[in-house]
Amino acid sequence: MSYQNRSSRFKFEIAGEEYSSHILRVLEEEDFKGGISILYTRRPNAVLSLKKEGEDVVVVICRDRETDDFIGFGACAINRLYIGGSVDKVGYIFALGMAGEYRKKYPRLLPAAYEYMGDILRGKGVEHVYTTILSDNKDAQNMFEKKRKSMPDYNYAGDYSVHCIRTNLSEKGLHNDLELSQACESDVEPMLGIFKEQGMLHDFYPAISREDLYGETDFPLKYSDFYVLKDKSTGKLLACAAAWDQSEYKQHILMGYKGRYRVLKAVSPLLSSLGIPRMPKPGSALRYFTVSFYAASEDNAQYIRALVTGLSRIKKEFDYFIMGASNGSEVDVVLRGMSPIVYSSRVYTVDWKKPSAGKCETDRKQIYLECARL
Repeated sequence: MSYQNRSSRFKFEIAGEEYSSHILRVLEEEDFKGGISILYTRRPNAVLSLKKEGEDVVVVICRDRETDDFIGFGACAINRLYIGGSVDKVGYIFALGMAGEYRKKYPRLLPAAYEYMGDILRGKGVEHVYTTILSDNKDAQNMFEKKRKSMPDYNYAGDYSVHCIRTNLSEKGLHNDLELSQACESDVEPMLGIFKEQGMLHDFYPAISREDLYGETDFPLKYSDFYVLKDKSTGKLLACAAAWDQSEYKQHILMGYKGRYRVLKAVSPLLSSLGIPRMPKPGSALRYFTVSFYAASEDNAQYIRALVTGLSRIKKEFDYFIMGASNGSEVDVVLRGMSPIVYSSRVYTVDWKKPSAGKCETDRKQIYLECARL
């Protein structure tokens, strides 16, 4: 399937694996800003990496028909998520990128790209779509929040933060009547119950099935990849989560330090007691995992703290881990007490119908975004 915009010069199409090198080039040509330069990339195959972010992932590329130059790309991951207590197909638009030499040259390509993506999503029966923009990216916010006839509406739905936390946290202050262990087959039914409970409370929570946990679908994890928190006296399952290492196909590479961070790098081994992860050498891939698909009964802060602390100790071979939460939620409050580094984003529903009968009204519930798939 391909699409030509009105000028017939530019062509949009579904990316094949042969475009992996083009996408990697765009991903890795970022202009690094700030005191810590981190390269976010998807080696070795960018197309296959993007396709791992959902049950169905649409990766779109744009080419110049006259020169055959690669202009840019974007993706939308489609997953079964809870919306208003029901399971539906939901799209997440992510990984938008344009080659540096074209960013200012062809700004009007964006409406055509969204038109192409919107047609594909409608054909797949996807009515609910969301996306995120980093809170400090004011240029992108101003561009997408402005209402235009040629673009879908970006409707603000809340704030979300990703927390960076060191491993091997202290157990001081935790209740000793809780126990964390690797999930076994007998935990599957209680896990399914707590997943459903979370889905009824949070929009965008993943719909996880028994078949998923038994490895009978394309779901990336099995029940044995999860850890369960239980009450020692009753055996009741209180919380669960997976510790997901995606370094095989998605990496953060430390490129260098500037200013005061050069000094901090030299003394970072002395700062670990303050909760600041040890700063790695330039050029190295950051060793981290993501606390994924987490759920806690009634979002209980005590269970969240015990779950996170326990995972940090079990997986202490990693330098640090990341975990996301909707701002102001119980999970967010717990994580802010552990995390010295926080990256915040604004969450938007993306609406082509404007105004729509099928608009996703996320203000009815708290938002859960799967941090590992952002």
